[in-house]
Amino acid sequence: MPRFRNALVITYSARRRRRKVCKSVNEKPQEREIELATVEPASNPTVCQFCLSSEENEVDLGPFHEKNGVTVHYYCMLLSSGLIQTTRPSDRTSLLGFTLPDISRELRRGNRLTCCFCHKKGATIGCNIHNCRKAFHLSCGRQNGTMHLFFDTYKSFCAEHWSHPGLEMGSPLRKRPRDICSICQTSFGNCKLNDIISTPCCKRTYFHHRCIQKYALSAGMHYFKCPLCNASKDFQKAMLLNGIFIPDRDASWEREPNAFQELLDRPDTCSISPCICAQGEKYNAKSGNFRLLICESCGSYCAHKACAGLPCKAGRLICPDCTIT
Repeated sequence: MPRFRNALVITYSARRRRRKVCKSVNEKPQEREIELATVEPASNPTVCQFCLSSEENEVDLGPFHEKNGVTVHYYCMLLSSGLIQTTRPSDRTSLLGFTLPDISRELRRGNRLTCCFCHKKGATIGCNIHNCRKAFHLSCGRQNGTMHLFFDTYKSFCAEHWSHPGLEMGSPLRKRPRDICSICQTSFGNCKLNDIISTPCCKRTYFHHRCIQKYALSAGMHYFKCPLCNASKDFQKAMLLNGIFIPDRDASWEREPNAFQELLDRPDTCSISPCICAQGEKYNAKSGNFRLLICESCGSYCAHKACAGLPCKAGRLICPDCTIT
């Protein structure tokens, strides 16, 4: 009992100690909030936190994406060795399928690795060969001949451990340096080997890597095919092995607002000049000689029956361009 009684007794000194502890606990969050509020924003917020580059290069690095203070290139996220998509790209709480905690952990991991090219921290991409210890930023790797595959597990290779899948050193391109890119029609000149792509469908035909990548971004997966022979399946497979990113979306010309609106417009003006209708070339009678008829072949030609020399009972019109002679 005496021990209990002493334990329950609260002395004045004990109260003072408790008051100090409670006061310090209540003041700490306020001090932290003040410190966070006085932090100055970054001088250049449009800098990728993975590759440390502010370059806006959708062809080589992908578009910029920003959410809750995280700013990254899309390809830097896809190719980071320790980052995995755990949610759907449509998930609003994530950044295109990558959760923000996972991105933070990958950035902390990259801060312990040094780029073998620029010798700066933050190299989150490593060569897929087990014995190779090279790590690099995507922007640095692009400038030094690295290879990146945008399918399956999104592997990356340094220049030493990547072999060109369709273009060997003894190819006709090395024997005939005047060969030109079939897209931009310019010579390869002193172009590096990893910047040249050959096709399995059209032999002895070559393209710039950048030209094919621009074409893939514009056409999308559903319209991306060989620009010469229109082969699709084998061509896309070969381009993936050559490091081309093919987005799973519709073509850019299909996604433009009102892209094909003119196909829905019907002509409402007599195309024959001079129009002999006294009420004007836009007049359309319900019946008779001055009823407007539309060419039933092309749908882009319109004329009054009398102007086109058709009888009053005529019900169809074929324009001069569609008339078979």
